[in-house]
Amino acid sequence: MNIIVKQILSLILIVSILLMGCSYTPKITKPADTDDKTAWLKYYKDQFKAYGSKVTAPSDDAAEVEKTAYQEARASWVRGQIVGYIIGGVVLAIGISSLVITLSQASQL
Repeated sequence: MNIIVKQILSLILIVSILLMGCSYTPKITKPADTDDKTAWLKYYKDQFKAYGSKVTAPSDDAAEVEKTAYQEARASWVRGQIVGYIIGGVVLAIGISSLVITLSQASQL
């Protein structure tokens, strides 16, 4: 394997490890006004941003506004995950095709 390819792969690995180590952990407090849908929506969006799929749904006896905010925040988070996977796949495909093109051009020299 070419030394340049090894360096590129090592750099990708290092950057990936660094990015995985960075995490967003906001101070999340429950809203004081239990009837404020905007406050509940912000609360649950912050929960999903910090904890991802591990956010627990509100209990059955929770206010309807809280349940609705949870559903909206969850739907927004799921859409973001899908878009992230699509963008990640496209970037990976472009990176692999660029690497293949570079290697094929280098082998012709």
